[in-house]
Amino acid sequence: MNESSRQELDPNRLDDLFILGVDEISYRKHHNYLTLVTNHETGKIVYGAEGKVPRA
Repeated sequence: MNESSRQELDPNRLDDLFILGVDEISYRKHHNYLTLVTNHETGKIVYGAEGKVPRA
């Protein structure tokens, strides 16, 4: 995510967050990854970052 996308996120996006989803998607011929965290009740993105989350 670029800086302007991060600035558009609501600063109160974590208030009353109880049900969330985490997804990793690939783009640009599967060489770049984007990790998104969404609020399942509202469908809004609460966090996004480039790259993959390391596996435990």
